[in-house]
Amino acid sequence: MNEKTPVPPVWRWFDESRFGLFIQWGPASVYGRGMQALRREHMDQQAYARAACRWNPKKYDPEAWAAAAREAGLRFSVLTARNPDGYCLWQTATTHYAAGAQTPKRDLFGDYVKAFRDAGLRVGVAYSLADWRLPAFWRGPAGDPAGWQAIRACARDQLRELLTNYGPIDLLWLDDAGPYAQEDWGIAGIVALARQLQPAIIINNRCGPGAFTGDFTVIDPGDRPPVSSLWASVQTPTAHHQACACGEPWCASDVLVDHLVTAASGGGNLLLALNPRSSGVLPLSFLLRMSVVGKWLKTNGEAIYGAGAVVTRDYLPYGRLTRRGRNVYVAIRFWDRNQRLILNGFMTPVRRAVVVSTGQALEVRQEDDVVELTGLPRALRTWLCPVIRIECD
Repeated sequence: MNEKTPVPPVWRWFDESRFGLFIQWGPASVYGRGMQALRREHMDQQAYARAACRWNPKKYDPEAWAAAAREAGLRFSVLTARNPDGYCLWQTATTHYAAGAQTPKRDLFGDYVKAFRDAGLRVGVAYSLADWRLPAFWRGPAGDPAGWQAIRACARDQLRELLTNYGPIDLLWLDDAGPYAQEDWGIAGIVALARQLQPAIIINNRCGPGAFTGDFTVIDPGDRPPVSSLWASVQTPTAHHQACACGEPWCASDVLVDHLVTAASGGGNLLLALNPRSSGVLPLSFLLRMSVVGKWLKTNGEAIYGAGAVVTRDYLPYGRLTRRGRNVYVAIRFWDRNQRLILNGFMTPVRRAVVVSTGQALEVRQEDDVVELTGLPRALRTWLCPVIRIECD
C-alpha cells in the first residue's frame, strides 16, 4: 500500500507480514489430485461422500504444522475450513458431514487455531460459499429460491460458528462464489456479521461481483498488483496449479524465494499454497524447501518483513527492490561476473551500501540520481538471492 492510503492499525500486521501459508485440506486429499477432484473428475457424489465419512487423518499434528511454519519464517496461516465439497473440518451443529461427527471425531480446525496461535502466528479461516453436493447451488436463486435460501442460511450459521467459537480470528477468506453476485449470497450481511464477531478481522474480495471490494485484493500470480490497496497472491510450490498434488514436480527453493521477493517488492503478501497428505503429514519436499526459505529469511528478513514497494523509472532485470524506512534493499535474482550494479532513480543521497548476510561494505558512487555499487564479492553470484542494503540519508 502506498503512503497515500494509510493502513488501519488493526490490519498493520497484514501489511507487514509478507509471507503466509494457505492450507487446503480435507477428504479430497485421499485422491492426491488437488482439492477440485470431485468436480473436475465428475466423481459420483454419493461415493465421494461415503469415502469422505471414512477419511481419518490419524497423523494430523497441528503443532508440527505450526512449528514448520514458524521455522520457515511464515507469519500467518489460512486453513480452508470448508471446501466446495461441503465437508466441514470443525465441530458444527449445522451438519453431520463434518470431522467432528464422522470418523475423525475431532475438531480439526479448532486444533489448528490453537496450535498456530500458540506458535505466535496469526490465524485465518477460508470458507467456500459453494456446496457442490446441493442441487440448489447449481439451480441458483432463480431456479430454486427455497433451496437457495437454505444455502445462504447455512453459510451464515457456519461462519457464525467459525468466528465465535475459536477466539480471535485475524482473517476471513471467502471463496468459490460461483457465477452468483454478492446480493445472491447476502455478502453485506456476512461482512457485517464478521465485523460484529471479530472487529479486527480483515476480509478478502473473492465473494462475487458487488459493492464490497474487500479489505485486501487477491491477485493471480503474475498479475500486476494494485498500487493503492493491500493485496495478496497465492502461489503453489509445485510447477502446476494444484498445490502438492501427488506426482507434481516441485519448484526449487530459489524459485520460492523469488516468488516471495517479487511479492514484497510490490508491497503485497505471498501465501504459499499447501495440500497436506490425507494422513495429516506435510510432504517432505515441502518441508525441505521451507527449511531453505526459512534460513534465507533469518539472514535477509529485514528486506521482506515490513518492507514495501519502491517506485523506479527503470525495470531491474537482475533483481527486485524493497524499501523499509530510509533503507532500500536490492535482492539479486540473477548474477553474472560483473562486480558492480547500476541503479537509477535515487533522488536521496546514499550514505553507504552493505551486503546484508556478511556486513561487507561496498563502494558507492552517486551522480545525480544514478548510484553505482562496486566491489561486490565474486562469490555473491553463487549465493541464494543475496541482498544488498542501501542506506540513504
